[in-house]
Amino acid sequence: MVKPLSQRISQSKLSFLESEQKTKCYAAAIKLLAIREHSHKELNQKLAKKSFPIDVIGQVLIELKAQNLQSDLRYADILVRSRLGKGYGPVYVQYYLKDKGIAADVIESVLDFTDVAWQKALSEAVEKKFGEKKPIDFQQKIKQMNFLQRRGFTSEQIRNYYDTREVNEINEDE
Repeated sequence: MVKPLSQRISQSKLSFLESEQKTKCYAAAIKLLAIREHSHKELNQKLAKKSFPIDVIGQVLIELKAQNLQSDLRYADILVRSRLGKGYGPVYVQYYLKDKGIAADVIESVLDFTDVAWQKALSEAVEKKFGEKKPIDFQQKIKQMNFLQRRGFTSEQIRNYYDTREVNEINEDE
């Protein structure tokens, strides 16, 4: 009579197999983190795709966080600066971070909707897409405003941009 697998594998062999999987999972996580920062959720998904057991993934992620090798705060900060440089607004970045599994308190700590950098990114996005010329009619202005909303800028930021631009143009004419 053949014993079931669970009875044939001794406890020491079982812990060896678990530690071997943990080592492989840890190495895979380090390899991913060496390429770029990842959120906790992203790492979890990528390691699960590599068929590591969920409990092993959990242990590895706890270890990485304890060693400060994986940080959602650092990931969020890098992502905010990256998207800001690409001309995206804070609303877009906020939704993107939520989608990546970043906690609301972390998002709040890295996103400042009133930061002057967002206004600069907004004006650069407009200039890059439409040039420095003022919209010649209301249709063009609406088109630009819609573009900026799709880019994730708030209505207030867009309104401030056009108000400031109009005031500057009036002052230049005088």
